[in-house]
Amino acid sequence: YLESIAIQIEKDRGKTTDIFHIPTQVLLCAAIKEMKDFSVGDLDLGTLKKWSATLNYAKKYGFQVGFADNLLKKNLLAYFAIQCLPKSTGEDTSEPRHYNNGHTIFYKKLRQTNLPSKVKITIWRLFNNYIPTYCNLHYRRLRSSAVCPRCSDGTETIEHVFRDCIVVKEI
Repeated sequence: YLESIAIQIEKDRGKTTDIFHIPTQVLLCAAIKEMKDFSVGDLDLGTLKKWSATLNYAKKYGFQVGFADNLLKKNLLAYFAIQCLPKSTGEDTSEPRHYNNGHTIFYKKLRQTNLPSKVKITIWRLFNNYIPTYCNLHYRRLRSSAVCPRCSDGTETIEHVFRDCIVVKEI
């Protein structure tokens, strides 16, 4: 597995000729493997900083690690998206009508699951009604109509798309 990463590095940089570059390449391969294998729930800021320092060290010695930078950016975005989930529920307990305890438990369980980050983010978007349905787009004045384009029977909300739409029921 590390060999495939080393081949990708060699494609970007060229063959490692300097004896001092070999340990750097091994360190870089190990960091990239960790980045690919880590689940979002296991990430912490210290690990992300370690990966960033490794990439910066490799860049200092002339390694072209654009693909690894992109991988690190994806991990950072996923980490911060997951970290911000509970904060977006409005956990202000001083509010008299605070009944988000169920939401808080849901978000904690979602963060602890071993799902890909894009699935967790999609679940969060569904739960908070941030999916661009025609109803949401109409509400934000980005569409003139909120009617479902598949059945033309009702307003295209998340419930309609997943439960009520006649065309979707047939699938």
